[in-house]
Amino acid sequence: MILGIGEILLDLIVNFNKDILISGKIGGAPFNVVKFISLLNEKCGFYGIVGEDEFGKYIINKVNSFNDIDSYIEVNKDKNTTLALINKSTLGNEKYSFYRKNTADFSYFYENLIKLPIDKYSLIHFGSLFLSDGKAIETITKFITYLKSQNKILSIDINYREDIFTNKLEAISRYNKIIDKFDIIKFSLDELNLLSGAINKIDYINNLLKKVKVIIVTNGKRGSTIYTSKYKVTSNAYNVKAKGTIGAGDSFLAGALYLLDKLDLTNLSNNDLNKVINFASATSALVCLNNDLDKPYNSINDINLFIKRNKINM
Repeated sequence: MILGIGEILLDLIVNFNKDILISGKIGGAPFNVVKFISLLNEKCGFYGIVGEDEFGKYIINKVNSFNDIDSYIEVNKDKNTTLALINKSTLGNEKYSFYRKNTADFSYFYENLIKLPIDKYSLIHFGSLFLSDGKAIETITKFITYLKSQNKILSIDINYREDIFTNKLEAISRYNKIIDKFDIIKFSLDELNLLSGAINKIDYINNLLKKVKVIIVTNGKRGSTIYTSKYKVTSNAYNVKAKGTIGAGDSFLAGALYLLDKLDLTNLSNNDLNKVINFASATSALVCLNNDLDKPYNSINDINLFIKRNKINM
């Protein structure tokens, strides 16, 4: 079973093409991953922090409405709930900005994290926005050390957001100091290019694979690649008429983690990786096809039916 830990916030989705149209959705990459996993009829859990405000109350009530998500959301009475502004005026080129100064999402305390019922969970998935704050880095790093001592599988989504860091060099340094502590890493190709810098990308990946078990690199409609120390599998994306792309990366990772949690990461076969990348591509395709972040599919049966009816070039 999978537990997500990290940022949960309110996405304010804005279209500036004509009049300013705003709609709100619960967001935060790690929560989205957990939500998409729960829609596969899979029980999972989520821990995040909101402020004591109306946004926080809305988020808590909404998360509690998901039957397959055990909610461990904490309220920080001294901070506000984090907001993200998503400009979706151009399809596939959404721009993110954050209202995140002194907000709740990264106000972690080790004594609270250690109380989580981690014995219930085999895989712990982290968002990465905690890396913008020095105190949060110390707290999460200490918690990661504890989780590794308990033999938990750890995953992280790079999910780089430029405007929450002082500068790119700071961000690159912070990511590269911590990501090899995880068993599963998901990059976008742009994020891989950013963090590898002047190092050849394959050399960078191979160096990480000395400690990391699985690396996933996504490249939008151009497909994705999954790496282990033994195998590399590349696949095109499903060819669908996308109505939206928000959530596509999170749903891809949800599909991948759903299967990886059921496999032995130390003994993954080429066939296992093909199944993972195909399933993950299908979950992502349905999000793009239906443009529905709340319920892009009703169950795992929808994913299997989509795969059966559609072909993908591996």
